[in-house]
Amino acid sequence: MPDGRLMRAKVIDYLGSLSPGARLMLLRKLEIAGEAGQLDASTRLILEATRAVVNGTKSDEPRPARVRRLFFEPFAPFIIREELRTRQTGRLSIDSIDGIWTYLVRDVAPDLFGPWLDEASIRVYSPEADLKVMMAELRDTGLRQLRANHDELSATAKGRQRLGGLIGGERALSDLGDLFAIHERRKSIATLVHELPATIVVGDPSETTALEVVGRFVERVPADAVWAGCVLLSRLASPAVLARIAVALGGGDKAGDIRRSSVASFLDIYFSEAERVIVRFGAARRRPDGTAEMARALGSFHDLVRSISISIDFDGDSAWRKRLGDLRRSMSDMVQAEVEAIVPTIRRALRVEGGSTAGREGEGQDAIRAMTVLAEARRCRDSLAINELLAQVGQSSEQAIEVLGNRAIEQLKKTAGAGRADVLMAVDIMIKLAELAFGPEYAVVMRKARDRAVGRTGAALATG
Repeated sequence: MPDGRLMRAKVIDYLGSLSPGARLMLLRKLEIAGEAGQLDASTRLILEATRAVVNGTKSDEPRPARVRRLFFEPFAPFIIREELRTRQTGRLSIDSIDGIWTYLVRDVAPDLFGPWLDEASIRVYSPEADLKVMMAELRDTGLRQLRANHDELSATAKGRQRLGGLIGGERALSDLGDLFAIHERRKSIATLVHELPATIVVGDPSETTALEVVGRFVERVPADAVWAGCVLLSRLASPAVLARIAVALGGGDKAGDIRRSSVASFLDIYFSEAERVIVRFGAARRRPDGTAEMARALGSFHDLVRSISISIDFDGDSAWRKRLGDLRRSMSDMVQAEVEAIVPTIRRALRVEGGSTAGREGEGQDAIRAMTVLAEARRCRDSLAINELLAQVGQSSEQAIEVLGNRAIEQLKKTAGAGRADVLMAVDIMIKLAELAFGPEYAVVMRKARDRAVGRTGAALATG
């Protein structure tokens, strides 16, 4: 450790023994002396360390969260938030990371991590560059202890089962194995991360650079291609580049040729990305406010399926062809559940006569949600497996919007008093549905019809 860094560490340790008020007082004295030009190099270093500690305590990020974030920073390209049905090497679940981290700091190395996680400690307020150096040392030591613990417990089936129970199950055990593998390759992966462009775009020079960088990496260590594929994916503006690079490095656009190449894992990673989108769509379905996220996920899925279908001929590989078909069916099943009952949903939202009008807003949201998904699904129909259903419900929903929408407009013209607000709400819902079904120009026509109806009602009220 350079003398300056050693001195800074000593200053920070000393500051840890002071109260917050005493640290602030020391900072003020040093800053006053600095303004008067009375600081030599050593005292200036003390000032910088004190300022870093005092200002650092104002951070909104909790201490343990910052330590954890920095500890796993080199693994960021490999960590995903979705739990995939088909596990993919190199894609570590955030749930597994949660379990591994808790086990590491609580059971394996509490003494090692205690000074870093203690809220009373100020150790993490070192300058960022120094902190990353110290964190690398902490990471090496912590993972070494975790590996020893893992190997000891995994020596027996009972011990492995116990370890799995402590960190989150069999999936977490597999992810822990990947964590060790990534750490063992940290130098080559760090070099790859450094050489890749920050953002890689289809058809851009950045794509050519990425192809060259990844090509060299895979040529040197073909067995490590899966790690390169995950890092590459983390830099892509569009996953389509991953398929294009798989074609370039895999010997052509035939799936069979790519399967026999060192970059076969690139396509497995690509399919895992499509599965992530399906998981996000499913999660959005369970949220009342998930409509926009469902539409985005469906659009992303379409882009993924279209790109790989254009880039690669899967006739020579039944396993990948089946995987693609299974993914399409999984997304199609969820889309079908959202849209197959859309016509009754529209009727409930647009009814203007008879029955209770309670819950109009919620029914309107249900109709808009279903229509949003249907409109996006019709745009993405080539990537789904429900073309006949989409055509049928698309036509039926358009007819329902037209008929019930015109009926609502007519009802608005002749409705006054307490019922007028509810009819107006139905008309406004109809206009939103019409825009989704027919486009903005049709919605403009309906909006003008609404305004005329409102004006006519107002004139009738004034005359009356």
